[in-house]
Amino acid sequence: MFVHDSLTFRVRDDLTSSGNDFESVFIEIQRDHGCNIITRAPGSSLVNFNRSFDLYLNSITKKRKLCYIMGDLNLNLVNCSEHQPTDDFINAVFGYGLRPSIDKPTRITPRTSTLVDNILTNSDLDISAGIFYSDISCFSKEKILQQTFITRDINPNSINSFSADIAGTDWNEV
Repeated sequence: MFVHDSLTFRVRDDLTSSGNDFESVFIEIQRDHGCNIITRAPGSSLVNFNRSFDLYLNSITKKRKLCYIMGDLNLNLVNCSEHQPTDDFINAVFGYGLRPSIDKPTRITPRTSTLVDNILTNSDLDISAGIFYSDISCFSKEKILQQTFITRDINPNSINSFSADIAGTDWNEV
């Protein structure tokens, strides 16, 4: 995981996991964002993974932070309606207020295309997620961009300044 030098972050050991079902590293960025990298080993038990991941999501979402969970889940979300363990996974994701950001295949071979990598988030902001395809590997890389919003500090001084600006405006041309 790469974190830009300008961001303050810390690794959350209490939310970092290295078990049989999956491995993850969780960092807290500037106290209000959580970012997680997760990997589920191919061929591991989906039932056990779903059980462990459900408990993990419960502990993460209790913190009520803006959260991004990125990783190689080795669950083909393209066929979630045809595969019960994958359907159980996606129902748990939605049940904890998260949603997948990637909706196109992330692993493409001449015979198959699967959606096994994703970015899950609980963000309500306008997010652009995408996939970098490469001829070097059948695997792709995911990215996520978040829009930044500029807000105005409203206090007695800013209200007085705004009122003075309005009072000094020539409204005859309007």
